[in-house]
Amino acid sequence: MKKRITALVLATLFVALLRLFTPAPPQVLRLQVVAAGDSDVDQALKLQVKNALVSTFSPRWREAENAREAAALARRDLAEAESLAEAILEEAGRDYGATAEVGVFPFPEKTYRGVVYPAGPYRALRVTLGEGRGRNWWCVLYPPLCLDGPDAEPVYHSWILEHFGIRARWKGNSPWKK
Repeated sequence: MKKRITALVLATLFVALLRLFTPAPPQVLRLQVVAAGDSDVDQALKLQVKNALVSTFSPRWREAENAREAAALARRDLAEAESLAEAILEEAGRDYGATAEVGVFPFPEKTYRGVVYPAGPYRALRVTLGEGRGRNWWCVLYPPLCLDGPDAEPVYHSWILEHFGIRARWKGNSPWKK
């Protein structure tokens, strides 16, 4: 009985330490859309731009094999992303424009689809509307968590296996969840 309790305590400690030191996948690319302001109109335009970006670029960006390749695809599409955002703003009668850039930006801690992304710098494709003084929307572009829409079946993969160069991905329920 004492050995079982010791083993249970050690296993719990191991899992806690593993979660502490690997809270989020290191190789991610975020997609961020920053609204011009916090008015209802500016926030609605932000979501329109987000929807247009995801629906337009989803087929292209989902093919990325890693975060570096996803960033290269996003860089390639910067001018088109910016034009798309500006067209939406123009149609809504807003003349403040948009800018698109790929870079490293600070983000607060956030849990997205069950994964904790600690506060800190992350590589992202950022589309800023106007002066970007409003609340933002973001998702994880790579791995492609936001490209399939909110009702899509999640895609799981093993960060441990991928660390060793083994691509392990599957849709549906995680084999570790019962």
